[in-house]
Amino acid sequence: MHDQLITRKPRLLHVEDREAVRRLIARYFRSRGFEVVSSSEVEEAKALLDLRDFEAMITDLRLTELDRSEGLDLISHARYHRQDMRIVVLTGAPGEDVERACRRLGADEFLCKSQPLNDLLSAVVAERAQKNDETPSARPNRPTSASRDDLRCLSEKDLGVQ
Repeated sequence: MHDQLITRKPRLLHVEDREAVRRLIARYFRSRGFEVVSSSEVEEAKALLDLRDFEAMITDLRLTELDRSEGLDLISHARYHRQDMRIVVLTGAPGEDVERACRRLGADEFLCKSQPLNDLLSAVVAERAQKNDETPSARPNRPTSASRDDLRCLSEKDLGVQ
């Protein structure tokens, strides 16, 4: 009897309050070989982090209209519970002070929502592929050339701006 290596898709947690952005990111990453779990709330995201293993998390900072600190709290929680998980902040409100705070709490990358989706993909897989000794079948699909989706940026419509 031969032992078979059981592999699963890399799991990504995406935390974002805007439904259109959640749908777009989920569709994009699923088409690249990821299992995507989406959440719109910090407490739900924390519970998911406590219960499941994720290779990466993409999170917005401002998950309600009230406060940016809940996104920072999520980064801290994620890093404490998942030291090897890749954490990418995707925000519409960039700033040097905010970026420094995110990195201090454990974020690996800090991107603005106006960047192309292939930049986001690169940020998610950057160190994960180097840190883990993966078989090729366990790696996410990386495009060999940029598709129209790869070059797509989140639009004002995706962000809910009228």
